[in-house]
Amino acid sequence: MDVAITVLGPVGATVDGRPAALGGPRRRALLATLVAAAGETVEAERLLDEVWAGRRTPGVGTLHFYVSTLRSALEPARGPGEAPRVVVRRASGYALDLPPGAVDAERFTVLAADGAAALTGRRAEQALPLLDAALALWHGPAYADVADLGVLAPEVARLTELRLGAQEDRLAALLERGRAGEAAAAAGAHVRRHPLRERGWELRIRALHRQGRRAEALADLKAVRALLAGELGLDPGPALQAAEREVLTAV
Repeated sequence: MDVAITVLGPVGATVDGRPAALGGPRRRALLATLVAAAGETVEAERLLDEVWAGRRTPGVGTLHFYVSTLRSALEPARGPGEAPRVVVRRASGYALDLPPGAVDAERFTVLAADGAAALTGRRAEQALPLLDAALALWHGPAYADVADLGVLAPEVARLTELRLGAQEDRLAALLERGRAGEAAAAAGAHVRRHPLRERGWELRIRALHRQGRRAEALADLKAVRALLAGELGLDPGPALQAAEREVLTAV
């Protein structure tokens, strides 16, 4: 039996390639909380507090019922009396027992790290397909349909930051591969969505400069300086300053 969990977008699951019927928001929230625990045991009381946060907390019997229905969705072939293999009981709580790579967020993290390492090693031709594969796993914000759960906030923030970093690594890989026009266009869209991320501006300016679009690069430098000063009270960081010197000193 092959169980795969998706959290890079709405929470979902497949069993042997077929969608699992996860049901309503509480069951999805239960699965999401167990996924975010990354195989660690989550105490039953904590599950009740987190999954039913902001609502009247039910008794432990309700939790057992939800666990049972989640098991049925993820292990439809499990026979009567057969021990669960995916949602397992440990001491006074529950955990997910899944093989490496069963959760899309885990695969994304590995691919993004491998892409970043290839980029650092100046192997942009290897970095680009790795980063493309990593970013293709996303189908919306992380844990999109249950992201209001407080317990998920650290994991959502971690994955969101990794996604932005991978997007910027991809821009850098495009630039290293000589695809400055594509990098400039993608970086322009990136800084419109995330205007306070200096690396996106740096890569946009470098890409414009390599295309000979000096006036546009200077305009972007002026814009980002004003933005950082107005919003954060900061001057550009070292990387953005280096990009600025590259543009200003070019003959």
